[in-house]
Amino acid sequence: MAYRWEHIDAVLAAQLELAGAGLPAVIEAGHTAVGYASPATGTDALPTMRTEFHPLRAGTTTRAARTSASSVWLVFAGTGTAVMNRTVARIEHGDVIAAPSWTSFALHAEDELDLFTFSDAVVFEKLNLLRTGDGA
Repeated sequence: MAYRWEHIDAVLAAQLELAGAGLPAVIEAGHTAVGYASPATGTDALPTMRTEFHPLRAGTTTRAARTSASSVWLVFAGTGTAVMNRTVARIEHGDVIAAPSWTSFALHAEDELDLFTFSDAVVFEKLNLLRTGDGA
């Protein structure tokens, strides 16, 4: 299955536009996402892995959160910072961030920041073990 960038980029741009118009199309202000799904089932594209693309507008800081799932984030474009358990790391194009289970995790975009992520959240959901919480 091929997921064409021009289609993903168009969906993400439309979501951010809707958010700018005051419609609930984003995760939080300046932060949206699209998940990759199987066209046959509408479920996650991979049975044991969740795959998503997250753009953040310049100046956006995500809320700190924790989850029982682990995730890996690849910086596709832009610069910013990643905060894990109060440790701040500068990130830029090509960097990879590994966020272990139950680690407080937040992102800040200095300029527009585009990230691809994959996680084992789908496995935790199927086992009814996915937990999320505030990262503070």
